[in-house]
Amino acid sequence: MDDKYKKLGKNIGIITIGNFASKILSFFMMPVYTAVLSTADYGISDLISTSISLIYPILTISVSEGLVRFLLDKDDNRKQYVSICFYIWLVSLVIMFLLTPLMGNVVLDGKFLGFFFGLYAMNSMKSILLQYARGSERIFQYSISGIIESFIYLSLNIVSLVILRDRRCTNIIVGFFSCFESIFGFINKDLPRIN
Repeated sequence: MDDKYKKLGKNIGIITIGNFASKILSFFMMPVYTAVLSTADYGISDLISTSISLIYPILTISVSEGLVRFLLDKDDNRKQYVSICFYIWLVSLVIMFLLTPLMGNVVLDGKFLGFFFGLYAMNSMKSILLQYARGSERIFQYSISGIIESFIYLSLNIVSLVILRDRRCTNIIVGFFSCFESIFGFINKDLPRIN
């Protein structure tokens, strides 16, 4: 019983540190954004981020959240659960691909549609991988990925916005590396292979 509470305390500490570190890094980026980006540029960036946050749970029916619940059951169907998540993710990509031009006509300028679709694809995959780690009780990897992603995000934004003074490449670089970090960190021998 004592080990159970010790494990709980350790997991709470790890997750708290991971969440706090990623939030504090984002907080320190705000002065950079306000100094370098125009109001319109920051608004577009926020609109893309908010739109993806709203659309993701609808298109994926929040399947990644359900993945955690079923992975914690410790039964032999883990491969099937992960496969279902990835198939739903692929269907959501097709739907998003069809909806992206509509977003260009209604909400976003056409030149940001590629960013929008790419960031949706990468962020939704990242969510599934993070929930897989969480459901597999890989709490340290789950937590540390937020810190690594925030550090990469911070570093690449500083390079892109301050050193290169190019706001256009920020979303591509950050999205690519954030997804790469997540995929690299979680796809290994423990992830069931999809047939």
